[in-house]
Amino acid sequence: MPDPVISIGLAKGWIQKLLALWGQIRSERHAEIEEIKNVFGDPELLAPYYVEPDCQPFNPADYHEGEPIRAFRQPIRDWLNRFLEGPYLERDGRNTVFLLSDAGMGKSSLLMMLKLTHLSGFWPNSLRFVLLKLGRETLDEVAALDRHDHTVLLLDALDEDPMARGRIEERLAELLRASASFRQVILTCRTQFFPEVGEAPIEKRGKVEVAGYVCNLLYLSLFSKEQVDVYLAKVYPNRITDRIRKWLKRTDNPRLERARDLVLSMETLRMRPMLLAHVRDLMEADVECWTSYRVYRALVETWLLREERKLKGKIRKEELWQACRAVALELQRRDVRLLSQEELGALLTESPEAGLIERFDVGGRSLLNRNSAGSFRFAHYSIQEFLVADALIERWSAGSKSGKRLRMTDQILGFLYDWIEEEPAARLPRVPWRELEFGDFRFEYSGLDLRGADLSGLDLRGVLLPGADLRGANLRGVDLRGLDLRGARLEGAKLQDPLTETRFLWVPGGRFQMGDPRTAQGATRHDVQLSPFWLAESPVTHRQYALFIEQTGHEQPAWWENPRFSKPDQPVVGVSWHDARAYCRWLSESTGLRLDLPTKARWEFTARGSDGREYPWGKQAPNAKLACFGKDREKGSPASVGSFPEGRGPFGQLDLAGNVWEWCLDAWDENANAQAADQSERIDPVIEGKGDPPRVLRGGSWYDPAESLRAAVRDWVPAGYRNFGVGFRLAASPPSV
Repeated sequence: MPDPVISIGLAKGWIQKLLALWGQIRSERHAEIEEIKNVFGDPELLAPYYVEPDCQPFNPADYHEGEPIRAFRQPIRDWLNRFLEGPYLERDGRNTVFLLSDAGMGKSSLLMMLKLTHLSGFWPNSLRFVLLKLGRETLDEVAALDRHDHTVLLLDALDEDPMARGRIEERLAELLRASASFRQVILTCRTQFFPEVGEAPIEKRGKVEVAGYVCNLLYLSLFSKEQVDVYLAKVYPNRITDRIRKWLKRTDNPRLERARDLVLSMETLRMRPMLLAHVRDLMEADVECWTSYRVYRALVETWLLREERKLKGKIRKEELWQACRAVALELQRRDVRLLSQEELGALLTESPEAGLIERFDVGGRSLLNRNSAGSFRFAHYSIQEFLVADALIERWSAGSKSGKRLRMTDQILGFLYDWIEEEPAARLPRVPWRELEFGDFRFEYSGLDLRGADLSGLDLRGVLLPGADLRGANLRGVDLRGLDLRGARLEGAKLQDPLTETRFLWVPGGRFQMGDPRTAQGATRHDVQLSPFWLAESPVTHRQYALFIEQTGHEQPAWWENPRFSKPDQPVVGVSWHDARAYCRWLSESTGLRLDLPTKARWEFTARGSDGREYPWGKQAPNAKLACFGKDREKGSPASVGSFPEGRGPFGQLDLAGNVWEWCLDAWDENANAQAADQSERIDPVIEGKGDPPRVLRGGSWYDPAESLRAAVRDWVPAGYRNFGVGFRLAASPPSV
């Protein structure tokens, strides 16, 4: 049975009752209040303006305002009263609730208020609330507690817990096992950080299974319009004269009316308690674009201007910005919230500007706090995150001396998103992506206009760009592992793998007439429809293939050390179809590109173009300026790639005619010559009775006559065939398209 004494719980007017007792609490429980202040912030600044939030069993981000989900909202006190009155002897997870929300929604504030209700005597003496910030010492702190059956654990900020980095589910399992014997446990976390663990059956909404425990799952709701108005009325109350004015003119005091107009323009941002807590500063700021980045920049700008005035101009605002950025980066690098005096001293050797934080007035509306031990902390974690994002935007180095990447959070990425979205093509390349550690987060930008953007050399492994417009963008040297380009426009985008520096040129695809019966080994003409792709500018060279051998131990090709065929920039020869495929797999795994040999249809379209050319350069017969062909087989050799720029194909590729035959992905099938268009891009058709069918070659070679250089010519040889006139080039498919 539930403990009957708990039924006194939180009544409807619990906040007003708490405020009435506030003076008594401060004097009698001074030490405990100071402890809360040192770790979580000043409750004296919180309590007078606190507005009780609502909660709901569904993630608010999954629903639009005005949808039926609003019917599920309820005051948090109602849910907590039922939870604290409910069963607590069962150790199967029913005594635990995960309280989730986005940054700045009031999770920590709620736990602080619950702790204050305990200190005020709302609860019987037999029941106590223990408030802890999750961190490295949490398990030891929990193990040291007694009276488990009478203790409610309040565990804050799983998303800030360094012991959860990269092992969130393991950390949750540790915490659940350590807290299973306590009366109840409330654990807070940002929604984006909480893992996708097993949900309970549909009939048990608001439950989640973690490590064998079926726990409660609850979300804080965005403030309603009514709650926003209640908060503003606390900040700008109507005095006696204001009440008379309201009775006469039906309007509140001017500051309250102005505040209402301001927050109305903030749209959904006004529903976040953390931003409302700084409405005075926002009133002073001049904000035109209400994105998270612009709002936080306005907050910090107003704060630093106020500090500059207090310092009577002896230190400029820009210098204070630099100090804050340096401290925020250091805290993020060390994955902590507090910077001690000793740590500040060490930081000064690398960033002397950080020393200016000792000049800040850390009371009242300051965004920088200082605890009783003299350690510094930003008033809210999101302030620290904003300053980190701002440092990255200002091109500060994110890295540390250890070379460790800077850990990203959902909020830092959100700030970067807001900033980049204003001018995507110019700003996306400015962020030092290769210095950032994404962990469990991904940086998703939908539909960004990145036409002509120079993204060369960027490491975009944690970036998702579905629907981006990348026409003409420079993607050379970009690490594309994990990059999501679903629906992206890539016409004219330039690509280069970062390992072997193979350059790829965009082939737009389209419909063309494949085959030409006038050519040797020609084919019946038929319509083919191709999707867009990239094809390497040149065949794979001896130098590039050497790197493959060095890194994988793959056997050397035939004629590998023959001086006629081993110059670094000559196309590699003596490779079988299987060797070429092995090279494609290695480079794909190393770079994140989707690489393979081109199909015969892709190869022919690249050589002929939409206008059906006879040769890659047009109708002119081959000559010594256009291609390498017809040389003495006993004395000649292939030319260095790119030696015949006048012989470029319609999309810019070199050496499509002559120099070396090039392997295609397809198996040779005599019956495929007259296949319909929907069969044109098939790969590896199964040929009856042949386990390793022969493969297609295209393009002619350095020792072949001019007729073999026609774009429609094809040949076939066994897949294991090696010859000093056979090489290959790479095709690349757009990632996730």
